[in-house]
Amino acid sequence: MAAAIVALVLAPPPRAREEDRWLVRMHAAPLSALEENHFGRVSRSLNRMADPCHDFHAYVCANWEPPRDVFAAPWKGPHLPAWEWTNAANGGGSTSVRRVSAALTKCWRVFADRHETQAELKRALRSLGVPLKPRRWEVLDRPLDVLVRLSLRAALPVTLLAEPSADLRAPGQMILLLARGSIYQKWAEARITDDHNTLHASAELIGGARFARDVVGVESVVSQWADAYTSEPGPDPEYLSVRSLAHRTPGISANEWLRAINQSPPVSLGAADDVYVLDHRGVELTHRLDVEFGNRRREVLRWVAAVIFHYLAPATSFNLMLRFGRPPQRSCYEYALSLAPYALVTQAAQRRLWREEERAARVIYERVRGAVKRSLADWMATPVARQEAASRVDALSAVLGVPEHLRTAAGLDAEYDYLEGFHGVFIRDLLRSLRAKAKRAAQLFNASLSAAVPNLRTAMYSGAPPPSIGDEPFFVPYYHVIVVPPRFLAPPFVLVNSSAASYGGFGHVVGATMLEAFDSRGLLLSYQGIRAEWLDSTTREKWASKRRCLLKRYATGTAPFDDDYSRRTLDENYADVAGYEAALRALRSDPGYMPRDASPVAELNNEQLFYVSLCYKWCSQGRPPLQHSANDTARTRADHKCNIALPTVAGFADAFGCTPRFGDACDVL
Repeated sequence: MAAAIVALVLAPPPRAREEDRWLVRMHAAPLSALEENHFGRVSRSLNRMADPCHDFHAYVCANWEPPRDVFAAPWKGPHLPAWEWTNAANGGGSTSVRRVSAALTKCWRVFADRHETQAELKRALRSLGVPLKPRRWEVLDRPLDVLVRLSLRAALPVTLLAEPSADLRAPGQMILLLARGSIYQKWAEARITDDHNTLHASAELIGGARFARDVVGVESVVSQWADAYTSEPGPDPEYLSVRSLAHRTPGISANEWLRAINQSPPVSLGAADDVYVLDHRGVELTHRLDVEFGNRRREVLRWVAAVIFHYLAPATSFNLMLRFGRPPQRSCYEYALSLAPYALVTQAAQRRLWREEERAARVIYERVRGAVKRSLADWMATPVARQEAASRVDALSAVLGVPEHLRTAAGLDAEYDYLEGFHGVFIRDLLRSLRAKAKRAAQLFNASLSAAVPNLRTAMYSGAPPPSIGDEPFFVPYYHVIVVPPRFLAPPFVLVNSSAASYGGFGHVVGATMLEAFDSRGLLLSYQGIRAEWLDSTTREKWASKRRCLLKRYATGTAPFDDDYSRRTLDENYADVAGYEAALRALRSDPGYMPRDASPVAELNNEQLFYVSLCYKWCSQGRPPLQHSANDTARTRADHKCNIALPTVAGFADAFGCTPRFGDACDVL
């Protein structure tokens, strides 16, 4: 592994792999050649001897071949993909992409060259009020001040994410968002404290024996709270004044919250001003730490330092990353995404997507959104419910690959103008860039008090997964944003010469993601992130009836599994099946769709290809187990997404000449 990384980092440029040569050859070919390649795979995958009415998954996926996924998340491969390394290095004219590429290079060299730069991180932490070895006469800050400062001033959210972000109640305005800190969450999920000897040895490597003793002592207390911090989901988000926030945190007054928040860089709030508590667990853990260790500041600040060292180990120390079990492969990309979330995504999209595919995806998205809006209006009982549902759909913002304002080099460079050049020590430049990012967010917050700030929801939303090149689409609750990574704008999801395949692939993906705004949690909140019971009793009963149909279908399917599985996967199944229906209705509204015409796949008409494309997304190597245990997973099995979900969609039985079975169809949308 080390030899491979050294060779990759030091060889300028790395040799192209077979996948890269294949990609260049295919991308230079006419677009139809890419589609022919995909349809050839679909045709070979089909088992025409299987009965689609009995086991549609076996019919579609019997001979499935893994596609050459050039958009796979880079950290999922054995080493850094050569195409991304070389393409990011030239930057496509974007200074920010070149700087992120330089950051990746420097990060990997910490491992490859066995760097030890702990002293740089120790100096930076001391400047932020976290001295590892405080002097006897040194007055230490209280935990609340330190934890808020680390997030607001240095973009290092340990237990608390405190960051200016979009205020959905007033477009273009900003609000201070409070949520869980991702740094402590990684620490807790790593379960490093399961072995106190290992924790002691790791902490001793950072600050010596006394430092390690204090870290272990604090962790023995904090670890008892970890399950509540990492469990899902938390309490509902809400807008609170700082004065109301203080009422929720006995021992921390409004003035003490304001003192912690109104530190440099200045984010000026008053006691009557609102903050948006997206996730109360960050506030709760910070409150408990402040109360429990307010008089033991040296110990708790050393624990905070250890948690930060764990997070930044791959950027700081070869020995620490080994001790903590933190390989650089994924961590380096996480740092890059935290610095400039869309830099590498934009670069990949520009080099891997055809304009025709992007245009087709936008048209499909708008048709699916229209189908969802019309369908909800058809069955909701009152004008108020219909209006709220329409407002929810209209308020959605969609990031299809890359936000519009970041599609050019100039747009990227304006968004990420705070990045260092990464010519020196990596951890020093990383921390400087993070501090500059935090300062810029504070400046935008203050500017939003007098003028609207554009593009907040699609570029600066907080508390959400970062955009990625190859991961799954996601809906950001309370910010009402759909993020669709670039890989979903290309085959096998978007095929510009086949509307049936495109709606079955991309159309369903965006429909299912869109309908997460109407799941059991989403219906409790307005699209502005405020708790609101906006469904009248009649409409709520209709909605519940649609979901009961799914509960029954998934609890009485062909494979033996329990009712708990049906209940635990209900929101996922609702989004999937409603997404199927939305894609079908949108497809039928497309004037170019001819359901009975021959499709690009032999022996299938366009209507059949639509259903095959819906299922083809769930194919994988190996057959899922026939038995299901309630303890296996909280996600729906892939074959159930085909064999149980698809027959619930009206029209499936007719498309394949199946005998309709009583109770199969569910009108979910």
